[in-house]
Amino acid sequence: ADTLHRLVMDLHKALNRLAAGCAEATIAGAHVFGLRPVARDAVESFMRGLNETRPLKFDHPGLDTMATRAGERLIIQN
Repeated sequence: ADTLHRLVMDLHKALNRLAAGCAEATIAGAHVFGLRPVARDAVESFMRGLNETRPLKFDHPGLDTMATRAGERLIIQN
């Protein structure tokens, strides 16, 4: 049965695939683009913490991560 929630989830998956296809690199499993070298450590730290909790998601899809920057800010979307 189609629901608004299902539509939102399907659109979110499509956006994640699109963003992953635009990635310049992968850092510890995160698709990244437009990052400066100093941001690498922050992304690796974030992913380390995320991966420690990965078993808690059980069989729920998700935990795709993208990192980029907006001006001087590091943006991490999970």
